[in-house]
Amino acid sequence: MQLIPYEQVILFSLPAILMGLGAGHALGGQATLPAKTRIGVTIVVGALGGVVIALLIATFRGAETMFYLLSVLSCIAGSLFGMVINWAPEPRKIAHHVVFTPEDDEEFDKEIEEVLGGGSG
Repeated sequence: MQLIPYEQVILFSLPAILMGLGAGHALGGQATLPAKTRIGVTIVVGALGGVVIALLIATFRGAETMFYLLSVLSCIAGSLFGMVINWAPEPRKIAHHVVFTPEDDEEFDKEIEEVLGGGSG
């Protein structure tokens, strides 16, 4: 007697992991979205993808509730892993600009000398 039906475990988890990897890879590379949004959308897409895959497989093959949960968790784990391996950092915004005008050249040099300790002031 087999306690764990390995065939069903593989049947429900492998497609979910692969789909999750693809979805996470696509969402992790979206640098225009904030980090919290990417993480949240990835988890939601992973959960929905796991449910869809479990329902598709269960139509052809009967399954217990444990396998639905396994499919959802596998898809979420795959999507999070896919997101991590293709994470694109958010573009950094420049906090301020330094504007240099030629009229301020002497004053600018004086301030630099004072900061560096070379000023004879």
